Amino acid sequence: MIPKYGRAWQGVVLPSKKKNLVSPLVTQIILILAFCCNGMLSQQGSSFTLTVARYVTVQRNSCVHIGCQFTYQIHDRRETLSAYWFKIHAEKKTCQNGKCIPGFLVATTNGKRMVEESAKNRFHFIGDPNQGNCSLIIMNAKAEDEGEYFLRIEGNRGLGYSYVDSSGYTQPSISLKDQPRDVQITWSINDVSRQQGTTGPILAQEGDAVKLVCAAESNPDSFLNWKKGNNVLPAQSGIYMISQIKPEDTGEYQCQAKNQFGSAGQTILVTVQYSPRNVTFSITRISRRDPDLSQGFPPEVAHGNKLMAQEGESLRILCQVDSNPSASTHWINPSGKTLKHDSLLELTELTVEDEGGYVCHAENIINSAQKTFQLYVAYAPKLTENPQRNATCWHQDNSFFCHCSFMAQPPPQVQWQVDGETITEKKSNKNQKVTSLIQKNVVTSTLNWTGNLEVEHNIVCIGHNSFGTYRMQLPFSALGASITTESYTGNPATVLISGLCGALLGVGFFMLGLCLLKFYRRKSPPKASCEEMVDPTNSGYLKPNNNSLIYSNILPIGQRTPHVGQLKTPRQKNVKQEQIPKVPDLTRNTVDEVHYAALEFKNSNLSPPIAEEETVEYSAVRRK
Repeated sequence: MIPKYGRAWQGVVLPSKKKNLVSPLVTQIILILAFCCNGMLSQQGSSFTLTVARYVTVQRNSCVHIGCQFTYQIHDRRETLSAYWFKIHAEKKTCQNGKCIPGFLVATTNGKRMVEESAKNRFHFIGDPNQGNCSLIIMNAKAEDEGEYFLRIEGNRGLGYSYVDSSGYTQPSISLKDQPRDVQITWSINDVSRQQGTTGPILAQEGDAVKLVCAAESNPDSFLNWKKGNNVLPAQSGIYMISQIKPEDTGEYQCQAKNQFGSAGQTILVTVQYSPRNVTFSITRISRRDPDLSQGFPPEVAHGNKLMAQEGESLRILCQVDSNPSASTHWINPSGKTLKHDSLLELTELTVEDEGGYVCHAENIINSAQKTFQLYVAYAPKLTENPQRNATCWHQDNSFFCHCSFMAQPPPQVQWQVDGETITEKKSNKNQKVTSLIQKNVVTSTLNWTGNLEVEHNIVCIGHNSFGTYRMQLPFSALGASITTESYTGNPATVLISGLCGALLGVGFFMLGLCLLKFYRRKSPPKASCEEMVDPTNSGYLKPNNNSLIYSNILPIGQRTPHVGQLKTPRQKNVKQEQIPKVPDLTRNTVDEVHYAALEFKNSNLSPPIAEEETVEYSAVRRK
């Protein structure tokens, strides 16, 4: 058997017909030279050599074929070879029969040897080492396959040799060409290391400086960029910087790594905390008294805005606050009292007293804020609480003045009607002039009318707004006639002073009357009893109880009706016939029907009684 890399020489004796004595010597010399040459050629052909690629590149999850040829020094022609591929690893060694080799076995032709678990069924030795072929196939290449490998051969006759770099042999190096993988994001806030990390979310406060750094493993290197949504962000070498973060910067940020083999990405959530802001008030009506009020009623009211609701309505007001984290809220009413610690405020059966500024106070861990809205309670026009300002009229020179006051929300519009003619401030002229004074929700309107003052006029003051109308009649008498109680003549201040003086004068007369009444009661003589006044022997006449008084019955001249009660004016004498009492019958001895008269004489000479006027029925007569 002739080995592939060794040479064998064999001498052949050719037959010859002629005998030659020199031929045996020459033959021996040739054999000696052949033996020497054979030894030299065999030593040169059996030296250790290795032919293999220095760098091998493979894409992840793909296959690669590594061609390899080697030579070795033969010690024994009967020796059978086994070949081994090892991966160099500083921390692992493969030992057998007391001999250790740095690295771990990945492929071999010796079925009795075990390969590394990660290399099973992926590394295959396809060459025949006895023919000098050490070719290798790697399937489903992985990242851990990267590194340097070396070849070792062993024979069953004690041969063992490693083709390592230290001996001047090539060690193939495998590298993976891969798309970007293991994309990682690191971040920091205000360059503080304690805020550094690789997982989100990132929690920053408004105004912080946030730095985002992206890195990825790939071969060749990847191109790195940052995106938020569909917007590409300005980044350099995978670094994106936000100098002063705002609430609008909240969202997901994506780092993308890309090369010719593919791309990969990673996202991180950035959350910005901020103090309460954008406080708004959402209004809901619980009941509706007037459908017209709902027209144009705002569903939301911003800070400082005005909200108008009708008297008697009920409202539900929700305070909405934009903040992160969520803010706690409470309400403060116009008097400064805290109503409730809640975002919802209910106002039922609104009155004018509910008007004013309502404050919603919101607070979170960062800061606090409060906003206010003004509530106005709308109502139809009505009279003011001061009667003197409601409606008055008075004469002045050749004209008369009238003014009336209404209170309403919103302030009412006032117009006048004189004898059916409408007069407003815009329709004023030199004979008819209207002026108005507005003080908050009270409107006072004054009418100056010049015309015929000899006749009465029908004056109406009208106040109206979107919630109702109030009409007030002002009776006005003609000049020289008595003025009704709803109007007066002259200046209002003068009338007021005159009224006070009249009231004081009336009180004085009243006190004087009481004094006179007490005085006359003390000087009045005692009255006689019925028995003393009637003489049983002479019916119809009276006995005098002293020398100065005589009581007698005096019959009126003619058929007259005695007056009963207080004196009546001529207008009051139209009494019904059945109510007039009859003339008493003097022939009857009934004491209850006797009429008395007192006569006083200064001397004993009596004269006939003097006839009184028709309107006087009983009187005291004095004689001169």
